[in-house]
Amino acid sequence: MTASLPRLQRGTTPRCGWPSDTFSIDYYVPFHDDVRIDVPHTVLVFVPGNPGLIEWYLSFFQQLLQRLGPGFAARGIAHAGHSLHPERIAPGSRSTTVAWTVEGQSMHKAAYVDHVLKEFREVAQKRRLARQPKLIFVCHSVGTFFTQQLLMRRADILARTELLIGLMPFIRMNAPWKQQILMDTLAAYQAATIRIHELLSLALSKLPRSWVDRIMSSSIPDLTARSVAIDLACQYHFVKSFFSLGLEEIRDLPETVNAAPLRQCPTALLFAGNDQWAPEHHLDDLQRLKEGKLIPETVEWEYDPRLRHDFVVDDKQIEAALDFCEKHIRQIHQKSRL
Repeated sequence: MTASLPRLQRGTTPRCGWPSDTFSIDYYVPFHDDVRIDVPHTVLVFVPGNPGLIEWYLSFFQQLLQRLGPGFAARGIAHAGHSLHPERIAPGSRSTTVAWTVEGQSMHKAAYVDHVLKEFREVAQKRRLARQPKLIFVCHSVGTFFTQQLLMRRADILARTELLIGLMPFIRMNAPWKQQILMDTLAAYQAATIRIHELLSLALSKLPRSWVDRIMSSSIPDLTARSVAIDLACQYHFVKSFFSLGLEEIRDLPETVNAAPLRQCPTALLFAGNDQWAPEHHLDDLQRLKEGKLIPETVEWEYDPRLRHDFVVDDKQIEAALDFCEKHIRQIHQKSRL
């Protein structure tokens, strides 16, 4: 059977009481007189950073699936309370402990992975196949930490996970001291920080879109990525979701790398230059931790000073991140076949 090019589909699924934006990318194959999803041997599961939208990453995963070829699929979900759609942001009667806390977002991702595994289990049963796909998590920024927490809590998911990829991983604090002082101050005065940024969002929403586009053009060169950023910046209701979660990350993320899941799951980390969320001195920390056998030999990392934390806004940087992901996925896949 010959597979087609991978197809992207967008959707929404309720997880932990929150309607959440999702995407799926699959290869399709002829099946009798129809065309059906190709049952993969490996599913890439995406966990975003903060802001936790999927829109910035769709092209990235389409390109990655094209590189990897048939046998792979991808699934991804936005954070609870993170969306371009106002009705999916405002809590209403929904639990804010899901959307506004690190633990809640980790539980939200675990619920989504259960949903994904059920989906492929049902597909395999209909085709009378024994294959159950392995998982590879591809995470950005603090999504790496959310996934570590998920794997700590869920031994069943960890057992099916072949690899954890962290792109610009925000897995611990502190930042360089000047930046840390600023972030600690913002985190200490959460209500004021949120209110100030709500007013800024309202002000931006009153400006002509072309003006906001001009303001952002130097920092976000890609037109599609910039359009998403403009929509988000002018979304007043999103400010509280973004900062409630983000300021808890600054206050509560531990100072030590939690190595428990890493001992069973190979981990590949890509660090960028001039990154306050995953600064260069964390590389020295990781090296000392590895030399002291506090983290396992299966944790690998690379540093590329040309990259930036929000790599998805620039095509050249996307290419470098794609190269990194493809290399490590192929390496782990080759080992699993030996």
